[in-house]
Amino acid sequence: MKLQLRIPTLMFSLIVTCAAGLAQTPANNTVTGTVLDEKGQKAPRILVCAYGLLNVGSTCGVSGQDGSFAIRLRSTGSYLLAAEKRAPDYVSPFRPFFRHPSFALPEVNVGGKEAVSDVIVRLLPKNGFLAGKVVDGSTGLPVDNARFQLCHFANLRVCHSTDAKSADGTFRIAAPHVSFIAEVDAKGYELWSSSDGGGPMTASSGEGIERNIVLKRKPAFADRAMHESEKREGIHLAAPFQTGPEDGTKFDIFPRSTRLEWNAVPEALSYFVEVDMCSGQQPVSKGCVNPQTWRVSSIPANTDTAVYSFEYNFVGAQPGRWRVTAIDANGIDGFKSPWRTIFYTR
Repeated sequence: MKLQLRIPTLMFSLIVTCAAGLAQTPANNTVTGTVLDEKGQKAPRILVCAYGLLNVGSTCGVSGQDGSFAIRLRSTGSYLLAAEKRAPDYVSPFRPFFRHPSFALPEVNVGGKEAVSDVIVRLLPKNGFLAGKVVDGSTGLPVDNARFQLCHFANLRVCHSTDAKSADGTFRIAAPHVSFIAEVDAKGYELWSSSDGGGPMTASSGEGIERNIVLKRKPAFADRAMHESEKREGIHLAAPFQTGPEDGTKFDIFPRSTRLEWNAVPEALSYFVEVDMCSGQQPVSKGCVNPQTWRVSSIPANTDTAVYSFEYNFVGAQPGRWRVTAIDANGIDGFKSPWRTIFYTR
């Protein structure tokens, strides 16, 4: 015997109507509001970003002429909203190290039936900066590659690290809104600290601290050629000849698989490859802005190989640059090859 389940017509209609109603009322993931500048005025053309607190990514929008913004988020959840001005000394307030201690970022929860509206997002004051030049205490020549670490003086566990790379040793680094100490490290040099013989530093909003930093060589590097101008042909190995990719090459590929190649240098025991990532998506004419070390590698030499290579998948759709140095049997660096810039478009 077959059993038949009969549902009254009215009840069936109610079930269908409710199901349709649920399907037609999805969660509303829109956040709207207004951006105000440091003076409390409505701020146009300011980037507003919603950062997910549970690894749900981020989404950004730009405020209109009246300071209003609307962001449609892809996922439900909790977000912090930050107004970000793309101008010198304005660092994203989403980064706690640089955030002004007097301001908290608004937090919103999206995923209900109604949009989150009337949110006020403030453009926080610009940061100060630390600027100057790093030089070799023995020769007075510039140190072209130094690592800076800044830490909040009141909490030395809150730190930010960045590279300062320039041929003339100059640097300009964003500073927090609170008192801080700085440490500088470079290959072959003793660690320099601002706390040695001095107190913490404080950079007011929009203002800078000028400081020339003199690094002392480690004993093992006392007689080495640290700067390219100190190296001598016939004593130091020649710079490897880079065969590809050419300077200024654009790659429109994903994954960003890249192969670097150079010719062998006689008497090289190994090769030191440096790959930097650069800020933004600048055109070729602007080269590499604010280079930061992304990857380094030591490649052992092989007398049976005439061409060497190094392969990697690059970090993002942005510029990068690379160079290579031959190392002799005594561990002494030869001449460095020129930097070559590569542009990744996606």
